Amino acid sequence: MQGEPQTAPAGAAGGGGGVLDSLPVGRKDAARFIYEQLDPLQDVHHALIAPAVQSLMGLGPDGVEASRAALAGGRPASILAAAQVLLSSAEAADRELVRRRLSAKLPASVGGPLVDLYATLDPVSASPAALAALLDHPLVGVRATASRRLAGVVDPALFQALLAVGKSERADTRLRAMELAAPFESSEAGELLMARLRDPAANVAGRAALLLAARENPAVVGDLRRLAFDQPWILRESAYAILSLVEREDARLVTCFDERHVPILLEGLEASDPFVSGTCAAALAGLGFRLPSAAQALWLDGTVPERLVRCVGGVEFHNDFSSLQRPAARRLTLISGQAFGSDGPAWMQWWGEVRATFRARRAVIDAGPDLSGSLRILWRNDGGVVDAFEILGPTAAGSRSAPETEVLRITELQARDVYSMLSEARVFSAERLPGVRGSSSLAGRTLEVGIADQGKSFRFAGSTTEPWFETVGAALQALRERNRWQRYPSPARHARAEDLWFEQFAWWDAPHSDAERALRLKGLVLEALPSFDLERRAGGIAELASIYAVPAHIEESDFPVLRQLLAEEPFYTPRAVALLELCLAHLRAFPALGPAGGEELVQLALGRFGDRAPLALTAILKAAGPERVRAATLDSRPLLRAVAVDQLLELGTADDVSVARAMQDDPALEVQIAAVTALGAHRVEAARDELLIRARLAQDPGLRAAALGAVANLGGEGVIDVIVLGLASPVASIKVAAARGLARVGDPSAAPLLISLLGQGRGTDLYEAARQGLLALGPDAVPDLLRAINTPGHRARREGALLLSQQGVPEAVPVLLALLSDAPADSLLAAELAVATCVDFRQAGDPAVEWWDWWEGVVHDDPAAWLCAAGERLGVSAPDPKHLARPGTRQSLRFLVAMLRRPEPHLVERARRDLGRLLERELGPLPPPGEGRNLLLLDLEREIGRRFPQ
Repeated sequence: MQGEPQTAPAGAAGGGGGVLDSLPVGRKDAARFIYEQLDPLQDVHHALIAPAVQSLMGLGPDGVEASRAALAGGRPASILAAAQVLLSSAEAADRELVRRRLSAKLPASVGGPLVDLYATLDPVSASPAALAALLDHPLVGVRATASRRLAGVVDPALFQALLAVGKSERADTRLRAMELAAPFESSEAGELLMARLRDPAANVAGRAALLLAARENPAVVGDLRRLAFDQPWILRESAYAILSLVEREDARLVTCFDERHVPILLEGLEASDPFVSGTCAAALAGLGFRLPSAAQALWLDGTVPERLVRCVGGVEFHNDFSSLQRPAARRLTLISGQAFGSDGPAWMQWWGEVRATFRARRAVIDAGPDLSGSLRILWRNDGGVVDAFEILGPTAAGSRSAPETEVLRITELQARDVYSMLSEARVFSAERLPGVRGSSSLAGRTLEVGIADQGKSFRFAGSTTEPWFETVGAALQALRERNRWQRYPSPARHARAEDLWFEQFAWWDAPHSDAERALRLKGLVLEALPSFDLERRAGGIAELASIYAVPAHIEESDFPVLRQLLAEEPFYTPRAVALLELCLAHLRAFPALGPAGGEELVQLALGRFGDRAPLALTAILKAAGPERVRAATLDSRPLLRAVAVDQLLELGTADDVSVARAMQDDPALEVQIAAVTALGAHRVEAARDELLIRARLAQDPGLRAAALGAVANLGGEGVIDVIVLGLASPVASIKVAAARGLARVGDPSAAPLLISLLGQGRGTDLYEAARQGLLALGPDAVPDLLRAINTPGHRARREGALLLSQQGVPEAVPVLLALLSDAPADSLLAAELAVATCVDFRQAGDPAVEWWDWWEGVVHDDPAAWLCAAGERLGVSAPDPKHLARPGTRQSLRFLVAMLRRPEPHLVERARRDLGRLLERELGPLPPPGEGRNLLLLDLEREIGRRFPQ
């Protein structure tokens, strides 16, 4: 009725909590009260803002009217709250108020967030052209947010707006407008960048030079040359054009200058403007570096490095110093081999020490075959485990490499062959420019070649490569293999590793048969290994394994050395496994060694290898043959009998099976357990009754647990019943064994029981076994899981929903949302929702509400569409969602790898799951962002290329 006091609507506080839990009765008073609470807040991300906005919206026209007034004020939190309310209004005039407020004076903290609100809530009005106009706003936060919003947009209307705003007097505006225009490949964009080379601000002109250097259109080189050289002398804008060409040369390893440009560059080198002279020096450094003869560029040894050192050292500071410093330092490194970066004092000190004798490095190695003996070659692969080796000619000085680098010396004849190979690959010529191909942040391969005092270095990062580089790499690896005998000097005879080479190179360089070479190498390895520390032995053991692959190379006299090496292994490591196999190869080759040698190995395994001794004993018994296995079942040592029972069943005769069944009653409990386990593993149906009895009634928990596992392997009649009985046991180990057995049975009828175990929670011993069992059942368990999660109050509802979501079942999402609504603090539910839905609302005021709103606007049965939409929002080209179904396509798998490169953890996890599903294998946890992850992604790219060749 009219005249009655208005009351705030129920729930108007919107879950704000605290000061908004109780509002004044009148709507106008309530709106005023809300803004009074917001006004003192300086934090524009304060948690009170979101519930305040919900309350204001609930107050209807009175909330909107109060927001109009608050928007015009100067309080940061109130401005943002008012903007959200008005941008959500149905009235265009309210949204226009926000647009106008953006153009007026704002508190600094409000600018960026207000632009984000404007672009998100009013995307029609916040067109690319409208956002471009904000690039000239007085607040840097507004400019930065607008440029971020426009990144990647290629709307033609945007380009015209950028041309207009790019005329601003504000350098930051010109810079942002230019950067946003650069991706346009039109001639107008190129002209804009060329014009910016004349910009009075060094950061704008310098950035224009970099953007021009990166343009794909090759015509840009001619445009830059004309600006640089088609005038009587080199001015500032000409110098920036030269600088752009320098950057293009370094980034693409191409040639932009030639001998025709030397005279004008030398003239510019003497200019009084330090920027002009420094830029000319940088250009001359690259040009001289590539000239075939040092006599053509004597200035490369004196004037050019002198000028570059002055540039990097800041001897003559100037406005354009920041644009020139890094390319000047890069060119100094190119011609000097020093790597001081932008450390001016270090360059100055170095130059003072070497000025009188300095000789610049060059792209051309001017050395004939007569100097091949001084060859020095370093190959390094830092993808994964670092592998590096250095090859030295016979007259080269000693190694300068890191200690982990393998050093091999070659003969004069080999050095001449290597020289010829490198010459044919044009490695010594200017055709092969040294430098880095690909991203310098990625792992890759490096080749360094030196003759006398000349050298070149090449690095190919990531998957980047060229045919000549692969050819050279393969040839060097073959040479390394041929000379691997040098890895085994004997400390008793060789004080230095090189002493072995001087002792034996003549023999290895002479013609010999493969068998002769293998036996001589074996002798070196066996002599050297006992003196190596344990960690160094792996390579030699692998070498012996390769040699012994030919039975004729196995000699009885080697056995004592190998047995002693095995005895020195403290644990049953892969190295010990390989040594044991070498010993067993001798037992097989020389039957006379058999009984005594086999017993020596048995005693060694029992005495040295602790709880891994069974693995060693298994290998020994397999090599010893059936009779030794049968004898071991009667041995006095229980562990040997326990190992023998499994081997006995491998033999498989009826008598052997009978003996194995009888060993269930062995006096030693460990033998009983081994017999029960082996009978189950080999699915001996004849033992079903006694295994079921032990699974039901065995008094020892270990024996009963083993029997439960054995009957699970058998499956079939009576197994589920006995497992259920085990689950009721008060002994934890028996319950766990029963749960694991139930998971192993693979019977869909077990799904409800597994779900009940899942419902006992993550803190129980049975949870993981139940989870693994349901995962193993896969689609067969889905109907039962869906019934459980759609039953309110079911104990497994939460865990079942999480499990289904992790398997990509979309019906789990609304259940997860309902659970999160009831338990908003459940971080695990929220994290899983972020992964499943590919949108992350965890930082929102009410995440569950945000996700429900999202759910109402998407297709409910296509999780692939959710991921593709997330990719498109981030500018990642996404495939048709149907292509993310098995087996996938090249495009869809590469899209998932691209998503693995994203910084958002929830999207990375979602892509990891989907990629594993398409590749039909579990990818496992990803390494942290960095080199390890980059290497994994590179391997995945290669796998996709093999699976879907173009």
